[in-house]
Amino acid sequence: MSEEFNVNDQFIKFKGKKVVLSLKNKDEYTGKIITIDNLLNIVLETEEGLQVFKGGKIAFISMK
Repeated sequence: MSEEFNVNDQFIKFKGKKVVLSLKNKDEYTGKIITIDNLLNIVLETEEGLQVFKGGKIAFISMK
C-alpha cells in the first residue's frame, strides 16, 4: 500500500519565498524557506546557513 504525502497547499506557497519567521520566544529569523511540512517544521536558508525550526515553536511566518 503506497500513500503519497501531500503538503497543505497554503503551506507549500511559502516554499522558496523570503520570509520573516518569528518564534514564540520572540526570536526572529529572515531567510528563504527550503522545505515545509504539514506540522510547520521548516528548513530556512539564512545568512548563517541552513536552520531547522520545529513547527510548535513558531509564532508566525510573514512574507518579506
